[in-house]
Amino acid sequence: MSFETVFGNIISILSLIVTVSIIILSVRKLTETKNKVLSVFFTFAMVSYFMSEVYYFAYNFLIPDTRMPFAANEIAEASMILLLCAVLETTLGKEKKINIPAFIFSTVFIGINIVLWIFWSDEWIKNILFGLPYIYFLYLLIKGVTKTKAASGKELIIAAVLSFVSLTGEAIAFATQDTFGPTVEICCYPFMYLLWIFILVKVIKSLRKEKANQSESIYLSFTLHIWTMLLMFMSADIFYNIANIMYIIVLLLMYLAFKKELSEDDIR
Repeated sequence: MSFETVFGNIISILSLIVTVSIIILSVRKLTETKNKVLSVFFTFAMVSYFMSEVYYFAYNFLIPDTRMPFAANEIAEASMILLLCAVLETTLGKEKKINIPAFIFSTVFIGINIVLWIFWSDEWIKNILFGLPYIYFLYLLIKGVTKTKAASGKELIIAAVLSFVSLTGEAIAFATQDTFGPTVEICCYPFMYLLWIFILVKVIKSLRKEKANQSESIYLSFTLHIWTMLLMFMSADIFYNIANIMYIIVLLLMYLAFKKELSEDDIR
């Protein structure tokens, strides 16, 4: 078993501990708040992620250093994304108007990711099927961030540019993997981490506000969540383990945002 596999298993154990703690705290919120629907969606999303991590850890422990086939953890991850979408739908309330720019951006951006996933794994049905929830998730996030003005127009442009620069670099790296691709891939990481830090700062500022905009912390922390997941998908070797550590931090921030949302208001 390689050092990276051992290190990855240690991170997985830590992630399991953090996730179980969040689940316990979320279940307690079911008895403390009127907004039980939001609590149920968030709690089950964390349970889905826990099941994904259990499968991932078990597979890496039993069959280390091998790529997982079509797996139960991907079903659990898709369930988590859909349940988080339900959280966002709950916080958005009854607004049904379609945000055209948000829909176009989320479709194009995640669509490009799906194409790259297909090229990388040569698995069409799985990547299309499990990629679709990410389109809706990103759409709801952009719609929510825009509605609450959690980020300015300039900040949204900066985020879009950094995300597309990272994605374009990854595409070039994949296409030239036998030549200068590895160098291009290394050059992508600063842009990935810069966007992660950019969103992280926004999340922390929102959590520290006594009265943030309606659901601002939820939208920002969930945005950090999807970018961290994409960052994990675009990372390899030691960078993947770093992204996993970052993901644990994001889980904690998501719980704090969820807790803040419950303390501010009931279902709208």
